Amino acid sequence: MLLSRVSSLFTISTLLVMLSACAPTFTESMTANSGGAGKVATSSGGETLTLSEVRDMNEGSAPTNRPVKEVTEGEIGAGNEVRIKMLPGFGKEIWLCETDTDCVPVRINAATNANNISGESRPGTSASPAENIIGEVELSDETLKLVGKKIDGGLDGKKILIMTPDVELSLLTAGGLTEPNALWTSTAKGYVTEFMAQYFTDMGYGVAIHSDDAQLVPTETAQDLIDLHEDVGKSIFLYQYNTLFQLPTKKDGSFNWKLGKTAQDLKKAYGADLGVFVYMRDSYSSGSRVAAQFLAAAILGVGIPGGQQVGFISLVDLETGNILWYNRLVSGGGDLRTFEPAFDATENLLEDIPL
Repeated sequence: MLLSRVSSLFTISTLLVMLSACAPTFTESMTANSGGAGKVATSSGGETLTLSEVRDMNEGSAPTNRPVKEVTEGEIGAGNEVRIKMLPGFGKEIWLCETDTDCVPVRINAATNANNISGESRPGTSASPAENIIGEVELSDETLKLVGKKIDGGLDGKKILIMTPDVELSLLTAGGLTEPNALWTSTAKGYVTEFMAQYFTDMGYGVAIHSDDAQLVPTETAQDLIDLHEDVGKSIFLYQYNTLFQLPTKKDGSFNWKLGKTAQDLKKAYGADLGVFVYMRDSYSSGSRVAAQFLAAAILGVGIPGGQQVGFISLVDLETGNILWYNRLVSGGGDLRTFEPAFDATENLLEDIPL
């Protein structure tokens, strides 16, 4: 009952942020310190590089994409599976598979919406055929080496564990219900994981990526911590920032949220000092939802909200379970299903992370 109430208030709080924000994408981060909570500076002029700056440093280092063949709209869709292979240097290749083993890299020359399901719509998406392709994301070979591995070393002794991103992407129906989509969700998880892994490793930190398959910690323990982060993160979003819902104990600006000492299990298993937990929900208006929005605006003069992107990220001390830093993200645009918008969303999440 309590969790249901928090979720409802979280939705209301998200809408209030979207209404009050001046820009389509809104981020705001806070960090814990001895005197309470401090808002992290919004400029990128600090010592920590942005995701874009790290990518610029690697410009040209991605292997050259040499497609075996060029394809047109009619060759994408029925009978074929699209896969997106991530590369070092924040690059990617698009592969077309007729079977699980019969796959070749391709270049998309003609505009296609063949894998754009149900005519869903979202402002801010690219019109480029190759950039609009939605497919199963495969992590780069370098990132795969980090999955389920213990950390040997890192810059200044900092060792970071990337937890499985808690991500869900859905289709928003005419009636306002959300229908989760497995392919979209898997695609978004792949992008967010890959971008964070390349970012932290390129910064010189020791990095590991949690995997249930590695069995370094019980699956239940890892999932409990991910679920707990969702609940705590929603509470931070709701009660830390908004004066309307702010708790009496938070009115002095103190920031003292935690996941508890169960986080030590992750530290012992992976040899990591810090854990990165990500929560993201993204939805996309169906064709019928877009039609309803148009009719409501034209006939009734009222607005019906479309899909939205909301999430948060936490940097956790795995020894104490304390949340050291937290950043929230709300956006009415973007698209976690496609490469560049997913990169932008990940960059917004990582903005001003105090490392």
